[in-house]
Amino acid sequence: PGTITWVDALDADGDSETGDMCQVRWDKTGKLADYRTGYQDDYRLAVYEVDSTILPAEIDALQNTHITSFLTTLVLDDNMIGDKGATAVADALRFNFSLEILSLNRNRIGSNGGDEMGGALLENVTLRELYLNGNILGDIAMRRFAVALRENREIKISVFEVENNGIGAHGIRGLAHALFRNRSI
Repeated sequence: PGTITWVDALDADGDSETGDMCQVRWDKTGKLADYRTGYQDDYRLAVYEVDSTILPAEIDALQNTHITSFLTTLVLDDNMIGDKGATAVADALRFNFSLEILSLNRNRIGSNGGDEMGGALLENVTLRELYLNGNILGDIAMRRFAVALRENREIKISVFEVENNGIGAHGIRGLAHALFRNRSI
């Protein structure tokens, strides 16, 4: 696991952009490493490292700098953010007008985090792709996603992946009903 220890909120690198770098301390090696969090015209945040962990408080810190501003792609796969981290991302999605692709694969997101994410989709109109494979969402969260996909008439999601989430008949039924009403997916 690793921890984000610093986000460039004051333009420390002098490139006239804040929030475009972060530093991660990897628990296994103790190594500190700087990562670019994006580049102009296709701004993305992706911290890839084996067994990395981003804490919910760090997602809150990134929320104001990235998620609610100009970030178009957010990839936090394999970071074990859990329900608290998913809730922080969901809170950001409610006020976001730029994020188009969100990938939270294999993050131990359960029904509570999934429920919050589904609620955020009731308000978000810019997200086009959502990847939640390999979590533990279950039927309750899936029904919340189904309500959002069915009720949000302005939703732009065309890719919604939820493979390997312990979804049973009730969750599938709710999703099928939503897909019947919303043919954009």
